[in-house]
Amino acid sequence: MTLEAAGLSPDKDKSFSFQEKQIPVTIVGVYEAPPLLPGFAHRGVLVPVELMKQVRDLLRIGHEPAEGRATGGSFGYPSATVHVRDPSYLPAVEEQVRAMGFRARTVLSHLQGMQMFFFAIKVLLTVVGAVAMLIAALGIANTLLMSVLERYQEIGICKAIGASDGDLLVLFLTEAGVIGLAGGLSGLLLGWLVCLALQGAASVYARGQGIIGALELFAFPWWLLVATVAFAVVVSILAGTYPALRAARVDPIRALRAQ
Repeated sequence: MTLEAAGLSPDKDKSFSFQEKQIPVTIVGVYEAPPLLPGFAHRGVLVPVELMKQVRDLLRIGHEPAEGRATGGSFGYPSATVHVRDPSYLPAVEEQVRAMGFRARTVLSHLQGMQMFFFAIKVLLTVVGAVAMLIAALGIANTLLMSVLERYQEIGICKAIGASDGDLLVLFLTEAGVIGLAGGLSGLLLGWLVCLALQGAASVYARGQGIIGALELFAFPWWLLVATVAFAVVVSILAGTYPALRAARVDPIRALRAQ
């Protein structure tokens, strides 16, 4: 096949002229470029370095100053891709490349950046979760207090037919616990869906960077699930303690008179 190279070639008087060159080449094989290479490497032609030097006067634009081109300065490379035999060698190789005075970007650094991002998200979600828990506790307490007022006569009838203060206390605390159980299970379901979406987005990004295989960024051990639901129930019971005490202290005579 014939390659055509076209571009501005520097002249000795620091001016440029447009030139075209046609170079016959022989196809020796098809190379499957690794995913980490830039996009043009997947849809371009790979040629030997000596062949590139034949047309370097047409390819220098943008790689070195105009003075260097006009005076015949050396032709360099904008970037290079380094492959390691084992991923464990990556930090050491990156350090050696930086020690040579070059900038290095690795997939590992991208993943570390993602870890810092998820850590910041975790801190943010912790703060938001604490505020949400406080608001939820106040909401549960307010709901149960309103329930006590709305069921004032019902509470009086229960106490008149033999219900003790402890019975009413258990009744309202049970209602608070059920609210916490439902909220905890709903929160776990919503959290699982959000983590699933984030993990899918991270996996797509990793595949674009050449990482094969699914990423496991989130874990849901059984003990954490149980502890989360138990924590929600406990917080709800604590929030419902005051309304339950108010219900237990209702005077049945005043409640029945209010009827």
